[in-house]
Amino acid sequence: MTFSDAHEKAHIGHAVLDAIEEQDMDQLHELFGERGRVWRNFDPVPRSFAELRGGLSKMSSFLTSFKYDDRRLTEAEGCSVIQTTFRARSRSGAEVTMPMLLIVRADDLGIVYVEEYLDTAQMPPSDLTLNDV
Repeated sequence: MTFSDAHEKAHIGHAVLDAIEEQDMDQLHELFGERGRVWRNFDPVPRSFAELRGGLSKMSSFLTSFKYDDRRLTEAEGCSVIQTTFRARSRSGAEVTMPMLLIVRADDLGIVYVEEYLDTAQMPPSDLTLNDV
C-alpha cells in the first residue's frame, strides 16, 4: 500500500482508528509496516506495531465495543492531528470515555510515527494496565 497524495496521508489516522474499532490486525500491520512507531503519553518508549499487536488484542479482554466518536481532523505541516473521544464498555458494564489526541506522521510508504495522548485517569480499574496494551 502506498500513500502518494496529501489527502491519503491526512486520512491515514482515520484508517488506524477504523482498524482498531474493527480489531483488524492485518490492516494495522499494512498501515504501520515494520518501521512505523507509536509513542503514548503513558509509555515513554516508542513501540513498533509488532510490540503493540498483543496489547491491542488484550484490550478486548477488559473492554468491549471500542469506538472513536467526534473525530476532528486538522492537517498541519507534515502531520495530521485527530481529536476524538474513545468510548468502550468494560466487561463489568462500566462505560469508558477518554478524550484522545493523535498526531500522525506518514510518508508515501505509510505511517512513520504516531503520538497518542489519552486521559488515562478515565480507565476502569483492572488487573491489566495500559502499559500492557
